[in-house]
Amino acid sequence: MINMVVGVKRLPKLTRKEFSDHWKGHHAGLIQKCSNFNRHIESYIQYHHDEERHGLAELFGSSGEYDGITILKFKNKEAMETAFAEPDYLENVQPDEARFVDLDNCTTFILTEEKIL
Repeated sequence: MINMVVGVKRLPKLTRKEFSDHWKGHHAGLIQKCSNFNRHIESYIQYHHDEERHGLAELFGSSGEYDGITILKFKNKEAMETAFAEPDYLENVQPDEARFVDLDNCTTFILTEEKIL
């Protein structure tokens, strides 16, 4: 299993609520309709900023200025690379990302999974 973990930042022109509403509403709908992309993904999970719990993040350092985290799980590197090359993704999903995500200021990790518990 290989995971893509992205610390997501909103565009400065959007409030955190506007960003979150677009991400879990419109953008999630685009992902759900993109079957050629989805067939390569084991799971896609969005984690939205929780204002009430923000202070707890200081247990392991600052959470930074991220507005959320997304985790996409793939069987292997080839599945991940193929998913992001799918025409449906390139034509429908990728253009929407630029409408609400500050792509230049996100942080992405490609990670292998080691289950401990």
